[in-house]
Amino acid sequence: MKIAIGQIHHEANSFCVVPTQWDDFDFVFDDAVLTRWRGCGMMISGMIDVLEAQPGIELVPLLAGVAPIGGSLVREGFDAIVDAITTRLQQADVDAVVLDLHGAMLADGVDDPEGEILATIRGIVGPDVPVVIGLDCHGNITRKMVDNVDLLDGYRTYPHRDYRETGERVAGLFVEHMHDLNTVRHLVRVPALFTAGSYETDKPPFRDVLDVLRGAEAAGIILAGSFYPVQPWLDIETHGCTIVVTAHPDQSEAAAAVACRTAQLLWDRREECRAEFTAPADAVRQACDMSGTIVISEGGDAVSGGGCGDSSVLLQALLPVSEVSSAITICDAPAVDAATAAGVGATITTLIGGSLAPQFSDPVRIDAEVVTLGDGVWINEGEVMRGFRNDMGGAAVLRCDNIHIVCSRKRVMSWDPGVFRCMGIEPTDMKIVGVKAQRTLETTYGDILSGIFWLDMPGACTANLTQLPWQRLQRPIWPLDRDCAYRATIEE
Repeated sequence: MKIAIGQIHHEANSFCVVPTQWDDFDFVFDDAVLTRWRGCGMMISGMIDVLEAQPGIELVPLLAGVAPIGGSLVREGFDAIVDAITTRLQQADVDAVVLDLHGAMLADGVDDPEGEILATIRGIVGPDVPVVIGLDCHGNITRKMVDNVDLLDGYRTYPHRDYRETGERVAGLFVEHMHDLNTVRHLVRVPALFTAGSYETDKPPFRDVLDVLRGAEAAGIILAGSFYPVQPWLDIETHGCTIVVTAHPDQSEAAAAVACRTAQLLWDRREECRAEFTAPADAVRQACDMSGTIVISEGGDAVSGGGCGDSSVLLQALLPVSEVSSAITICDAPAVDAATAAGVGATITTLIGGSLAPQFSDPVRIDAEVVTLGDGVWINEGEVMRGFRNDMGGAAVLRCDNIHIVCSRKRVMSWDPGVFRCMGIEPTDMKIVGVKAQRTLETTYGDILSGIFWLDMPGACTANLTQLPWQRLQRPIWPLDRDCAYRATIEE
């Protein structure tokens, strides 16, 4: 049995001013897909390892690539992805297709790129070849996506801890049912947006929502049930949280009832999702009085949510207490260029911050010593995206008194401590560590931090959704519109 396998991961943010290019993806093709991702911690890794362990299965790798969360993918890049898939599938006579997708991609002129990709695949392989996908739980799931697959499931944890496990589960379900994969899929959309700092999947109400789905799986009503709390910063018409269930046709009515009951439960308890955010100056002041290493989340500028990574908000709050040891990151290519030109040991005067998204923070003029220059490359070694290669495109460490600033040429997801360690900074040596990431840092920095603050700050992924200039989003939707009526129904 020949099974095509691939990965396309891009999460878009409509308020990120940096468009995503083809070159932003770390694509590998054909056999290099298997070489790169076997035994690692990504969703595609779990898929590969489960499928290769089955006798009689031959994998036909297509492509695999991850791009930093950012603005909409340029149309040429999207068309190139579709062409790469199309060319390979047309040359291979496969018996199934298994994909690791995100679910919240945007491309210029295309609000549902994953739906378009899946429709293209279905058009090539025909109606009888199983198409199976795993998704990030922040995917924006559409009817087109659901209609063009036979089985889908998503991450079940946030902060994310089950990348690989989701791949293993999806591949395992396919293996178990590959000879009788006749399914129905029901989708229910909930007009609600939850910011990343307002929930965790192991706490109510999300835990209770997931418990309903797990109970339906255990009872044999559904094969798989997924809750997608969605990437909230998508300014498109079809948006919102979704519940998706996959079932055998003889359980269709019961499965639909499960999906509606779960969606209504989420809606009825939406107000329980709360988060506490602290002003930058207050967070720094309180951190200075605490023991151990304190992590401050600059979630509004999290590259993992679509921020530019260039905010100077925390730097401005640290400057009045610059004698306190701290480490932060700022994406600022001109600052890296200035440091590189001056060389290690030199003192430079430079503007830093606000170089990509000046509408969210101002550049700050500092005098700083160039401590380190490097390529800014590291491999995630922890629980989150283990084996993923990060590349800052060149980096410099600038020291302003006792503030250590890791400056990068490129935007990178800084939720892994490797962003500091690859540049010679040990986070545990610092009193304050600023991380441009959201809830995932609780997993990656869990053995480092003694306390954590979530900043109330502007940015492309601010927790205050009312601050953003929405234009296309279909209204009403909570929490932008507080007085919404809702009754869960299957989306046709």
